[in-house]
Amino acid sequence: MELEFPPLNGGVVPGLNDAGIETFEGDFARNVVRECAQNSLDAAVSHEAPVRLTITRISLDAANLPFVPKLQRVLRACGAYWSQHDKAREFFRSALQLAKQPNIDALKISDFGTTGVDGKDDDNTSRWFGLVKSRGVSNQKEVGSGGAYGIGKDAPLALSAFRTVLYSTRTLNGDVALQGVCRLVTHEGEDGVPTQGTGFIGTVDRNARSFRAIRDPNSIIEMFLREEAGLDVWILGSRQLDEDWSQPFIRSALANFWPAIHDRKISFLIGTDQIDDSNLGNWIERERHDAEVAEMRPYFLSVVSERAKTITANLPTVGESRLHVLLAKTELPKKVCLVRRSGMVIDYYQPRVGFFPFCGLYVCEGNEGNRLLKTLEPPRHDKWDAARADDSRAKVALKELKDWIRDELKKLVPHIGEDQFNEGEVPPDLLEEEPENPLPDDSANDPETDLGGVPKDIQPPTSPHIKPRVVKRKTSRGKSGAGDGGDDVENPKDGDAETTGGRKRKSGEKEGKSDLSPKQPNLQTRAFSQSQTNDVYELVLRSDGDYEGSVWVDAIGDDGSPEGIVLDGAEMIGRGKLEVEQARLKDVPLKAGEVCRIHVRLKNPGKYSLVASLS
Repeated sequence: MELEFPPLNGGVVPGLNDAGIETFEGDFARNVVRECAQNSLDAAVSHEAPVRLTITRISLDAANLPFVPKLQRVLRACGAYWSQHDKAREFFRSALQLAKQPNIDALKISDFGTTGVDGKDDDNTSRWFGLVKSRGVSNQKEVGSGGAYGIGKDAPLALSAFRTVLYSTRTLNGDVALQGVCRLVTHEGEDGVPTQGTGFIGTVDRNARSFRAIRDPNSIIEMFLREEAGLDVWILGSRQLDEDWSQPFIRSALANFWPAIHDRKISFLIGTDQIDDSNLGNWIERERHDAEVAEMRPYFLSVVSERAKTITANLPTVGESRLHVLLAKTELPKKVCLVRRSGMVIDYYQPRVGFFPFCGLYVCEGNEGNRLLKTLEPPRHDKWDAARADDSRAKVALKELKDWIRDELKKLVPHIGEDQFNEGEVPPDLLEEEPENPLPDDSANDPETDLGGVPKDIQPPTSPHIKPRVVKRKTSRGKSGAGDGGDDVENPKDGDAETTGGRKRKSGEKEGKSDLSPKQPNLQTRAFSQSQTNDVYELVLRSDGDYEGSVWVDAIGDDGSPEGIVLDGAEMIGRGKLEVEQARLKDVPLKAGEVCRIHVRLKNPGKYSLVASLS
């Protein structure tokens, strides 16, 4: 395994600011997962079984890598050649320090259930040539393939501190190949002659100026030799990885490939964590506090909820199309997630169809639709941009699918386009009171948005979804509502008291205040379970005025009946523990327009809809 850079021979001098690599700087985990998984999906052996993608962190013994001494010399030469450029000088100083370590940190990305990468070194129509020996070349054969530019292969290079990646493959025919790419800058070679910026690790014939892959299995170091069909991508000197390195990759897989995972097109093994269609929902719940996962969660519900609807059509230009829709009396993003057949999230569409909350997933299944829509995507494949269309039919396809989505939404809810709607006109099987464990969006902290991050100017009335009901405290859970520590009000005297949840109210007293009390602020509330055992809930509160005092917690059971509850503890996020008494939170400070989050623990766990109100 030799490292060699071809001579410049009067060509353009490449510097450190490589456009392809700069495209994928920043969120390395997201970029690497999207590009590698997309390439693996394109190489699937069968659409009947999922592709398996594994991501592993490995420490490599530098002494076992014969090209490392040459890599160190090249990094020194690059730093010297560009010593007057601050960014380049610092980059190569840092890279050299890492390259001199006895162990080199590496990320290994492997796929299974794929064809491997076939083709010869000099066949410019082959997938191997497109991956290793070219730039800006995509040799994907399938119409519905994810790649289109041949630029995505730069994402792993961006993650490498040395901009060095090794590719090892075995094809279905049993052919093997190993070659590395080192994307650096022009520097002086050992003979004093300026070089090109890209070097190769493999078999080098200096006389013929030939840089080829190693194709003899006996000449490939054992750990780099594939045993079954597929591709290994070794990212050497991986950047910005900490002890909990796998978490951003897991979150990226969930956020970007949840449709493909759900449809059994791909599964992931990241570190020791398996993600597939059988546990996708559990992973989304586990990582729901991540902003990216929280953002995609409603769209996942639009596919898996019992209340969701699935609609299919064969559109004139786009072809086979599938739409999943969820309507709910709760905050939903009012957008539709857009994907092609590969199942990677591409874009979102926000049709203007009135106030009723909804979200959904659109999948283009047709061959021609996939081909046309792919031409509208930039190199990062994260948008359908009609301005990029070379073929006028691509614009037609995009408009066609958006019109269809909008029309289908209008059919689901009568008068959905009007400012007001009659909830009784909505088919009952389309209404979901509250998706399980709904998440507020991080933008809920913005005073210009309502709970859930929806701008006020498009938000429907946000009174609590379940209003507290005045009930007697005798319930199936016991006299005190939770069977523990409450006042016995099984037979309250006339004019004495009524109770809601765990509180008493004097007869004739208004809801939460007496006639002589100053006007209380209005309170918006949401709540969702924080645990599988339903013993901890998170309350999300927003008041339209300053307030400090008691907050009461009421509950409706999963059968729709009022439930008395007793709180076992409470903590206000960012402020510490709160004192509790029965169902009362004491001395809760609320600021006008600001979101307050409180974790409450129940003495008697259960599945409830919780709502809070002021005393």
